[in-house]
Formats: sequence, structure tokens, C-alpha cells
Amino acid sequence: MAVNEDYETAIMHMFGFRTVPISVIAKAARGSGSSACILILDPGRADALKIINSNSVTSECGFQVNSSHSQRAFYAENQGKFAAPLIAVTGQSKLSGRLISPPPVDGSPVVPDPMAGMPEPVSPNDACTSQSLKTINSQGKSSLEPGIYCGGLTVNATDELTLKPGIYAFRRGALTLNTSAKVMGKDVLFYFEDAQSPLFLNGAAILQVSAPTSGAHAGILMFQGRQAKDSSVQFRINTSAGSFYNGAIYLPYAVVDWNVSGSLNSESKFTALITRVLNLYVSGTAFFKKPGEEGKDFVPNGFGRGGGVRLVE
Repeated sequence: MAVNEDYETAIMHMFGFRTVPISVIAKAARGSGSSACILILDPGRADALKIINSNSVTSECGFQVNSSHSQRAFYAENQGKFAAPLIAVTGQSKLSGRLISPPPVDGSPVVPDPMAGMPEPVSPNDACTSQSLKTINSQGKSSLEPGIYCGGLTVNATDELTLKPGIYAFRRGALTLNTSAKVMGKDVLFYFEDAQSPLFLNGAAILQVSAPTSGAHAGILMFQGRQAKDSSVQFRINTSAGSFYNGAIYLPYAVVDWNVSGSLNSESKFTALITRVLNLYVSGTAFFKKPGEEGKDFVPNGFGRGGGVRLVE
């Protein structure tokens, strides 16, 4: 039995498709196409996507894993709730624990980086706002101006740090949030220019941030610069209760270790992730949300709304 239908694409509008012809037959494990707002780019690594889940992972759109590893391009230990419309894997998957339904679709086609040609938000010739590591130790409420933080920025225990709208660029130094730091910001973009500029969220740090809604990088919350190419920079994100990331996170050269102990993205309207490698450890609740109805949520140029199918040949 076969069903043929034109399907409206969702996030994969970025590939230039608004509708795609779909043919579904009963034996569909290797059918082309998957919904995806989490894209893992590494072409051959084992455990390019690793998920260790002891509580709850919910993705309203799918996972795409480009690794062609023949045994465990995608590896999961699932002891809790796991919900996603589809996991498309170029290589082979290895699963343990509770079943994931629907199961991964191994042998899926590679999806190229859809943002590879996007201009960088800051020029390497732009002058530094601060010339060395800046540290914030305030115990009360404070605010921070956008700029180019050469040497990095470290935020220690603080009641509340508000980021004013704009681009926060990090050159030759990390953005580090320690202990009980709480950082909030709307219309902000974090730019990690080079291999010396990762993100470290330590301890019980809380980050509540939303991407810009206008300009060339509207809808982009985080952008990793191409000076980091081939470096496999480690990003460490320990998520405490109440953290959310509203927008697209573009870290194409990063190995992201993401530990979720509280609730992640429960207040976010839309979260997408493109990265080289993702290790997701969940003992709390993690949500990855697709955009809402047309006109209600802002998403980056080229990103679609809804949770339909991406590229189909």
C-alpha cells in the first residue's frame, strides 16, 4: 500500500522547500525525510548524538544525525519519557533501556549545514570593548552592555544580571556563569568568535535569554565563528530549573555537554540547535519546541513553523 501526498515543510524551509512530495509504504524504515530542529553535523563520529535520559525529553520536532558511524552514530540510554516525531540517523543507532517510539530511522540521508553561508555578526577587525577578562561579582541586581569581550566574561554569584539588547561577542576567552548566577536578556545574540571562546554554565547558574527579532541575524541566539572550524570546542551547559533558550543555537564546531537537572525551555517559544556533537544528560525535564502558529513567534530567516517533514527526494 502506498500513500502519496504533498506535505508542508516546517523547519526545513531553510533548504528552500515549502511543500514536498511524500510517498509512504508499509516498509518505511529507510524512507527519505525527517523533521528536524536538532541537527548534529559530525560526519563520522561514534556517539555524535548521545542521550542519557532518566526523566523526560520532549522534542516537538525531530533529530537529524549526520554521522555515518556503522555501530553507534546515535547512542541512547533511556530510562524515562522520550518523545520526538522522528530521529533520522545516517549511520547506525544503538539503544538501551526503554524503547524509543518511533525508533530511529537508520540509513537516512545527510543534511548539510543550512547556515554555513550566513555572515558572521561581528568582524574580526572590530575593536574590543574590554581588553582582558571581565569578572562580575555583584551580589545585587546589575546590568551589562553589549560589546566585544576580549579575554572573556565571568559572572559569579549575583541576584540578577540583565543583558541589554545587542550582540555579546567573546574573543580569546569564554563566557562563564558560576554558582548561583542568574542572567536574563531579550533581543540578545551571543557570538563565540574563535576556538578559545566557549560557553561554560557551571553549578546552579540560570540563563533566560531570547534572540533578536530584527536585523541580519534575527532569531539567532548563539553563533559560533568560523575561526573555530576543525577545533571541536567543548561547550559545557549545566541547566538549572527555569533556564530557557528562545531562538536558534548555531554551534557547528562545538562538542556540547548539556546537563539538565531542572526544567529546560519550559518557557521558551522556539528552540533549535545545530552543533557538531551533542551529549545530552537529562535527570530533569528537557523541552525542544517548534515554532507556534504563523505570525505568533519569530524564527530566523529560512526556518519554518510547525513540525512537518524536511527535505525529501
